[in-house]
Formats: sequence, structure tokens, C-alpha cells
Amino acid sequence: MRYGRPTPAEKIDKKALWSAGWNPQVLIEELFERLEECYVIALVTKASHPKEHIINKAVVPIQATGLFEAAMEKWHALAPTDQAWLGVKEHFGSAFDV
Repeated sequence: MRYGRPTPAEKIDKKALWSAGWNPQVLIEELFERLEECYVIALVTKASHPKEHIINKAVVPIQATGLFEAAMEKWHALAPTDQAWLGVKEHFGSAFDV
């Protein structure tokens, strides 16, 4: 990245990372770290990625595995104000550890 502006290749790489799914054989913390890295780069480069976007980018691939049905039901029962990024990490991180 030069002067806060990503090159075209860096943009493609980050978009692929941002959109990649999650393999439940990999620690869930790695998903969270990857998404946080992409989010920080988006903030630095002033890309449009609201906080809700990073939450969805974590919840959707977790849900797609079908492995955390009870945790997913509890998540969707939470009030929208309680569905924050740190809540995603705590909620699904603890479900992954069980």
C-alpha cells in the first residue's frame, strides 16, 4: 500500500479475504483476525465497510457450517443493539470452544 492507497492487486487480495468463508477445522479466532485486518485496512483506506458489514461477514460463514445451530438461534434472539462485533467474538468463540 502506498500512501494509504492500496494497489489494484492489494484491493483484489483484500476483497478475496473479506469474502472468504470459514472452515470450522480452523480456529474461529483466525476468522475474526482476518476480518478485523480487512476492516482496519478498509478504515485506513476510507472504504465503505460499516460495522454491520464485519458482523455479517463473521455470522454468515459460521451459519453456513450448520455446526452452531443453538448459538445461532441465541444470536438471532438478541436485540440488534446487543449484536456488536465484540459480542460476535465472545458468543461464537465460546460456542466454538465447547
